[in-house]
Amino acid sequence: MCSFTQINGQEHAISLEAQLDDKEDILRINQRIVYYNNSDSTLTNIFLHNWANGYKNNKAPLANRLIEDYDKSLYFANQKDRGFTRINNLTVDFEATPFIEVENGKIDVIKIVLNAPLASKKSITINIAYDVKIPNAKFTSYGKTKTGYHLRYWYLVPAVFQDNWKIMSNLNMDDLLTNSTNYTIKITLPKYYYVSSNLNEYKTPKGAINEFLLLGQKKTEVLLNIDTKDNYKSFKTTKVEIKTDLYNTVINKKLSADILNRQLEFIQRFLGTYPHEKIFIDEASQAKNPIYGLNQLPNFIRPFPDVFEWDLTMLKAMSKKYIDNTLLLDKRNDYWLTDGLQTYLMMNYVSEYYPEIKLAGNISKIWGFKNFNFSKLNFNDKYPFVYQYTARQFIDQALNTRSDSLSNFNRKIAGKYKAGLGLRYLADYIGDSII
Repeated sequence: MCSFTQINGQEHAISLEAQLDDKEDILRINQRIVYYNNSDSTLTNIFLHNWANGYKNNKAPLANRLIEDYDKSLYFANQKDRGFTRINNLTVDFEATPFIEVENGKIDVIKIVLNAPLASKKSITINIAYDVKIPNAKFTSYGKTKTGYHLRYWYLVPAVFQDNWKIMSNLNMDDLLTNSTNYTIKITLPKYYYVSSNLNEYKTPKGAINEFLLLGQKKTEVLLNIDTKDNYKSFKTTKVEIKTDLYNTVINKKLSADILNRQLEFIQRFLGTYPHEKIFIDEASQAKNPIYGLNQLPNFIRPFPDVFEWDLTMLKAMSKKYIDNTLLLDKRNDYWLTDGLQTYLMMNYVSEYYPEIKLAGNISKIWGFKNFNFSKLNFNDKYPFVYQYTARQFIDQALNTRSDSLSNFNRKIAGKYKAGLGLRYLADYIGDSII
């Protein structure tokens, strides 16, 4: 067992004040970034990821990526549904500084040309005033919803420098690489909105508005839900608070909390103690990373017990959040490790707590079906079954292939299974010390 840790160095700090104009779907933001050069190099430029601008037009990398996935919604979107960022002012150490909003054709990356080089172990302060037009959530699940806003990658954040700049465009893969950062966010909203986030939340009513103060230490991102409905529930475990809108009303709150506590203790056995006070699990993110064969079945086909289905859904969501929030990793190049760890944990969890569950669930007991060999397969048998299928069909891709070069089938299913199986075979060979 080991604990994942960040690269040594001073954390960046982001302070942000935002006001929501829900008539125009615009966030008006004043942001301060204290950027520390933790590298051994002297920097002459700073790059900021501006993923909120990736919805601006059909030339953006995001629009073209969605086209590759046979989704034309953003490419042919109406202007009112698009999103963009408008920079009103930018200074470095309170001096006007030149910047380029389109870097090498990427409209979601900003290049700041420093007036003076930034030496190793020194810091600068970047102040930016800008507006963010929030896109419709139908494109990536993040943006304006029917009852509010579900926001991810909604503010400017420094790119990571490790020997070179790790520049990434928004390709709807939820894989932005960021440094550990300390956040102080103040957001002003009409009083009819509720706020949920992965930070600590403090509300101050002020007449027709509410001011929310959001605080977080050593965070890699800020997810923010602003909604007219209070959809999130908090579950207390022995270690952390779990806040989520992904719950099953059939399962009572005490049983839900017991299941979540068991999951957390199980994950900690392999990955060590979670370093934060809260785990924030949102349905929008989980829906993009489902358990295939479990979460896609229509409601009238229910081969698995409600507890089993919710347990595994939450385990997958929690393990992903756990890994993403504790391991600084370039998931676009090394996706196989995070996906493999997640699959490895799920296989071990099912083996320990649900060894009797079959791949076909209760359908395996139906007369006329139970005589087939398929009905005898255990739930964990799906992993080698799918991997062997891809190998026989010659559609397998190497694990060191960049995630943006994988087919959807390999990126979403087969690659994850292959990596998890590899870790499990390795664990069987050298013992549990693999993790």
